[in-house]
Amino acid sequence: SFKLEELVTISSFLNSFVFKMIWDGIVENARGETLELFHSVHGWLMVLYERDCRRRFAPEDHWLRKDLKPSVLFQELDKDKKRAQLLLQYIPHVIPHKNRVLLFRNNVTKEKEKLGLVETSSASPHVTHITIRRSRMLEDGYEQLRQLSQNAMKGVIRVKFVNDLGVDEAGIDQDGVFKEFLEEIIKKVFDPALNLFK
Repeated sequence: SFKLEELVTISSFLNSFVFKMIWDGIVENARGETLELFHSVHGWLMVLYERDCRRRFAPEDHWLRKDLKPSVLFQELDKDKKRAQLLLQYIPHVIPHKNRVLLFRNNVTKEKEKLGLVETSSASPHVTHITIRRSRMLEDGYEQLRQLSQNAMKGVIRVKFVNDLGVDEAGIDQDGVFKEFLEEIIKKVFDPALNLFK
């Protein structure tokens, strides 16, 4: 059993070792024993990191890499550099949380632009309309959503509810009706009486 200060030293070494293997390009070209070594060391690092997340033993900012400039990482990711992608895949904890959030938001924006979901002066985003009968919300929701493509699911979905009398309900969907639809369908899907999950 290691003392806490020993865990701090060991985790610091492993964190630096894995970072250097990725950032110096060793991992992307690794084969055989080198790749096995990387996965083994990374596994031990993640055990310690997850332990620290559950019950802190390391000082604040222990896991961050001070020599990794966010601007450099962002440029590398924009250029689709493998080492930057591997860093995010294997040890995202070396990047400050606020920068990871910024990266996530940038990726969402790029994805929306790629899919044509961003409103511009020349075009409006593609909108998918679905009609849901309140009396058959789960069935209609499943039937209509399963037919949508992955890109349509990432886009804007407008919901129109039909009441028990077959009349369209009045409602302006500025994501409010869609939000209501999701909340209701989740309630129904996880209803213990329905017994869909054990």
